[in-house]
Order: sequence, then C-alpha cells, then structure tokens
Amino acid sequence: KSASRLDANTEIVLATLTSSNSGATTNVGIKAKVGHIWSRVVKLVDKESSFEVETPPTVATVRGTAFDAQIGEDGKENLVVTENVVSATIKDTENIGKALASTDLIEGNETSIDSKNMPKQPKDMMGIVSEVTKEKMASAWVKKNKESDKKFEEEVSRKEEQMIDDMVGIAPDSAFYGLKQLAQNTRVALAFNDSAKAGLQVAYANQKLAEASQMITEGKGEIAKKAMAGYAKGLERALSNI
Repeated sequence: KSASRLDANTEIVLATLTSSNSGATTNVGIKAKVGHIWSRVVKLVDKESSFEVETPPTVATVRGTAFDAQIGEDGKENLVVTENVVSATIKDTENIGKALASTDLIEGNETSIDSKNMPKQPKDMMGIVSEVTKEKMASAWVKKNKESDKKFEEEVSRKEEQMIDDMVGIAPDSAFYGLKQLAQNTRVALAFNDSAKAGLQVAYANQKLAEASQMITEGKGEIAKKAMAGYAKGLERALSNI
C-alpha cells in the first residue's frame, strides 16, 4: 500500500504499475520531472514488490518508509527521509541504466544533488548527505503530510483487518487461501511494535492449527501437514518478536 501527494506545479509520469494475479506482488514506478512529491509506502511484504521514484538525477527505492523529493527547474534535487530507510542511486546520465553511486539514507537524513554537477565517485556522494534541519521538519508541508500519513495508515490497517475478518472461513484447500495469507502477513507488517506482531502471529498460528484439524477430518493429509508446518513457523516467528 502506498500514497504519493503532489504540491502545486509538480509534473510526474506513472512509468510502472503492475500487480500479480494474486495481488501479492506490486510494482510502482513514478518519474518526477519537476516539483514536490511526498511518498508514504507501507512496508512491502512480498520481496518481489517495489516502489521507486525516479527524478532527473536519482532513483529512490523503498520497501516501507516516508520520504520527500523536491526537484527544481534548474536540475537541483533535495531528497528528505522522514521514516526508516531509502536507497538512493545517482544515475549515470551518459550511460543509461548505469549508476554513478548509491547510498542508504536513514531517517532524518537528506541529500542535495545538482544534475549539472554530479558526483563521480561513491565517496563523493557521502559528502552531500546531511541531517535534516529542524526548520525543514517543522515546515507546513512536512506537518501536513505526516498528518495525512497517519490517516492513511489507519485506513490501511482498518481495511486489512476487515479483509482478514472476511477471510476467516477460507480453508487451506481453497483457491483464495493465498490471499488470506497475504492479508495476514500485511497485518503483521503493519503492527506498531514487536509485541503486537507476536500477538498476531500466535493468533494466526492457532488458526492454522484449527485448519490442520479440519483437513485431517476431511481426509486431506498432505494439506494438513502444510497447515501444521505453517503453525510451527508462525510460533517460531512470534518467539523471535518476544
């Protein structure tokens, strides 16, 4: 789940928008030419999923974060990370598809890049990474988007909970069982701390135990074994979060 918000006079192109048949894998690619774009990406559960924002000088790749990109008409860009980590890659404009340098920007970091004066070595890029100023973090743009992010996350969480409730009766032998597992994994990813994650993982593990019992009763031994394995794996994951 992701959301991008544009300031006035911002120009973007939706370059990539694909989703697998099951909905488990989603790939989003946005090309921002000029202006101001804020992106909030709820943690991507599927490892094949991706969310990228490409600007004239860089590509920002994320799996679960919030960041702001401002691109001026003069080719200068400012990338601010307000949550988690963003992988920032500086493009080689002379060799399409290649990169000059890359680095991970952590929460509270920003980088400023001039597309007309690009760094040539990775060590040069590290010199343009700095801590976000308090004034910038307190700006009306950041405050407004953080408030919108909170509402967005609450809405995503509510929808995921409703989806899981609707799927409680779906058994492991159903064609829709993969969607049920995806919804549960997403709900765990959205949990606000490790304790909450562990509680959900135990609850879902117990569901798998009940499903295994149901499959045994119906004479579907192989499916029951898979459900039992899911039960054990769920408890293992819960223990790692305690």
